[in-house]
Amino acid sequence: MLAARADGNLKVEDAQQFEILSPQLQVQIDGPAKRFLEREAAYTITIANPGTAPAQNVHLTAALPPGLKFVRANNAGSYDEATRTVHWMLAELPVRQQGQVELVVMPIEEGTQPLTASARADLGITAEEELAVNVEGIAAILFQVADTNDPVVLGGETTYEIRVRNQGTKAATNVQLLAVLPPELQPVAADGPTANHVNGNEIIFDKLSQLAPKAETTYRIRVKGVQPGDQRVRVQLLSDDIRVPVTKEESTQVYSDR
Repeated sequence: MLAARADGNLKVEDAQQFEILSPQLQVQIDGPAKRFLEREAAYTITIANPGTAPAQNVHLTAALPPGLKFVRANNAGSYDEATRTVHWMLAELPVRQQGQVELVVMPIEEGTQPLTASARADLGITAEEELAVNVEGIAAILFQVADTNDPVVLGGETTYEIRVRNQGTKAATNVQLLAVLPPELQPVAADGPTANHVNGNEIIFDKLSQLAPKAETTYRIRVKGVQPGDQRVRVQLLSDDIRVPVTKEESTQVYSDR
């Protein structure tokens, strides 16, 4: 409201409405908050102008923690390795409009990794958003069973080699192996990274406390063929991460030359 006063109690008033035009910025990060090591993760960063004037010379930045490795970015995003930041530029962001960019990263360290997106524009306009990404390792065990001698003459021997490998990014714990022999195969000896004992037709290895990521170990079971035929050995594997046994079979042909 505008008012003017003069001598003699003269007074004039007039009311006018003014609209303040000002840009604003909002930033939002969308993507997985939990990720496994060495598994790519894609994030969408949205920048919006909910204000009443266009935002000029908008600069959007994504800051990566040490545990997230830059893979790629769209819309001409440029990566600065020295500062671990990705940059996008936009000459103008109109009123009530938004833009999106995609950022792809690779988790390389376990723990909470804060991904930060910030924006600034002319007139000192700023905005910032942070997403905490929880990165975990995963154990991934693969095992193979093979006989070293097949076919086997009656009374002869063969050895089963069981190779166990952790292909994951986290140590596998309490890994246990069990082999079940058919009655036609007689156990002779067994060895591996842990002790073992025979219980009837089962050969049970003690638990291996830890198998490191990318590590491999081998179990060997030597048997004698006491009856001819197609003899099948079943091998089962368990660990803290594998609660339901994984079973594989290996067939050996025992024959009589008489």
